[in-house]
Amino acid sequence: KTSAATKANPNNRQRRSPATTANQAPGTSQAKPSQRGSGKARAKASPTNTASSHRTWPSFLIPNNGGRLPDDKRRVERPAFGLRIVPAAVTVRGTMSRAILTGKWIAVALLLVAAANPTLAEKIRVLYVDGQNNHNWKAMTPYMKAQMEKTGLFQVDVVTSPPRAPRPPRNLSESQKAKAAEAARKIREEFQAKWDTFRPAFKKYDVIVSNYNGEDWPEPVQRAFEKHMKSGGRFIVVHAADNSFPNWPEYNRMIGLGGWGGRTEKQGPYVYYNDEGNLVRNTQPGRGGSHGPQHAFKIVVRNDSHPVTNGMPTEWMHAQDELYDSLRGPAENMKILATAYSAKSKRHEPMMMTINYGKGIIFHTPMGHENGKSLQCIGFIATLNRSAEWLATGKVTQALPKKFPTATQVSLAD
Repeated sequence: KTSAATKANPNNRQRRSPATTANQAPGTSQAKPSQRGSGKARAKASPTNTASSHRTWPSFLIPNNGGRLPDDKRRVERPAFGLRIVPAAVTVRGTMSRAILTGKWIAVALLLVAAANPTLAEKIRVLYVDGQNNHNWKAMTPYMKAQMEKTGLFQVDVVTSPPRAPRPPRNLSESQKAKAAEAARKIREEFQAKWDTFRPAFKKYDVIVSNYNGEDWPEPVQRAFEKHMKSGGRFIVVHAADNSFPNWPEYNRMIGLGGWGGRTEKQGPYVYYNDEGNLVRNTQPGRGGSHGPQHAFKIVVRNDSHPVTNGMPTEWMHAQDELYDSLRGPAENMKILATAYSAKSKRHEPMMMTINYGKGIIFHTPMGHENGKSLQCIGFIATLNRSAEWLATGKVTQALPKKFPTATQVSLAD
C-alpha cells in the first residue's frame, strides 16, 4: 500500500532492484556472507582504518563494503537502480568505431602539420658521390652538403670512392724500378679489393650529386647507374664532374656536354649562344673543354620561367670561378637555362642546363670551383639547392635569399 507521504510526494518513493537492498551501496553486488566475509571484520583489518597505513583514502572514496576496495575478481556486476545495461559487445564496438575515427582525424592533422612545417615533412634524400677529383673534393662536398641541410628540406649522405692508385716516381734506377713495380702491383690489388665493394645504393635516393672526377667506376656500378637514370633517376653534375668518364657514352648523354679527357668533335658538337642570342651547335673539329684565369663573371638567365631560375634577376654576378668554355657532347634533349660570356672564347657559354635521359632528368652546372669563393657565392648555393628540390619534386618552394647577387655585385655566404 502507498503511504500518505508517498502519495503527497511521489519523488520520495524508493525504487529497488531485485538484486539490491537498502543496506547495499548502489552499483555493487549482493553476495552471501560466506562469499564476501564480514564487513566489520574487514574494517578492522583494512589499511583504510589503520593509522600507520601508507594508503589512507578520503572518506568520500571509501565504499560501503566495510572499507575494502572493490575486488574485480569477486565483484559480480548487477544492474543498479533497476536500469537496463547495454550489452558490453555493443559498447565495445561503439568505442572501437570512435577510436578508429579519432585515429583517422589525428593522422589527417599530422599530415596537415607536416605539410605546413617542412621540418616535420619527409625530407628529400640526396647522395653525394666523391673520392677522386682534380679539385679539393674533401673541402667541397662537406660545404655543399651543409648548405643543403640548412634549408631543412634535405637529408644528405655521402659515398666516397677508393682513392686513385699512386703512380711510381720517374727517373728511377733499374733496381728501384723493379721494387716500385712490385709495390705498385700490391697497391693495385689492395685498391681493387676496395673497388669491388664500392656499390652506391642509387635507388635509395631522390637525387644523386656528382663531385667526382677520376678513374672509371667498375662496370657493375656503371650499368646500375644507367639503369637507375633510365628508370627515372635524378642527377646533378657540378663543375669538374663533367670532366669524368670521357669514354663512357651513356654518361656523356646524361651530362649533355663535357670537357677534357680527350673529348673532341667526335663526342658531339660545341654548344653555345652567339651575340645575336641564337643557339649554335658547332660541329667543326676542335677539343672539348677549356677555361681562362679565374674571375667573377655575369650569369645571364635565358629561361626565367623554369622553377630553378624563376624569380632570379636576368643578370647576376657569380663569384670568382673557372668559366668553362668549348664543352662538347651529344647535347640531346638538352635545354640551356643560363649562360656566361667568355672573353676567351668570345661566346656565351652554358652555365645551367637540364637534360632528359630516358625517364631521368639531369641538372648540369659548370660552376663550383673550390677556391673558397665560387662555392660561397649565394647565387651558386641557391642554384644548387633549388635544382635539387626541383629534380625531386618538380617544383621549387625556396625563396631566393635576400642577399642574392645583383647585376653588378657579388654576394658571398657568411
